[in-house]
Amino acid sequence: MFGDDTSALRICELQEININIFLLAGVIAVIDSLDYESAREYFLSILATDGGTPPLSNTAVVRINVTDANDNVPVFGMDVYHVEIAEDVKVGHNVLQVTLMISIPNK
Repeated sequence: MFGDDTSALRICELQEININIFLLAGVIAVIDSLDYESAREYFLSILATDGGTPPLSNTAVVRINVTDANDNVPVFGMDVYHVEIAEDVKVGHNVLQVTLMISIPNK
């Protein structure tokens, strides 16, 4: 239990987020998959108040940074490459140049 029966946590500002806040326990947990390419960070503002007289309060800002996972599969320019080469080609002769597309997010 976070605090006592008279203390309270409240979310002041919350953007659309794949994270759940368990206010009574003071726990922030992921509830759905995160995607670095869609959202690289989340911000929330949390207000805590006590049950005293006068009631005291404090605010904390939580910044959650999402790190990138290697989730973008490299793609070749073609599914199949076909090459014909003479048997008397010189050593060191270039046979083929393949293209590869890799999605790299802007950092």
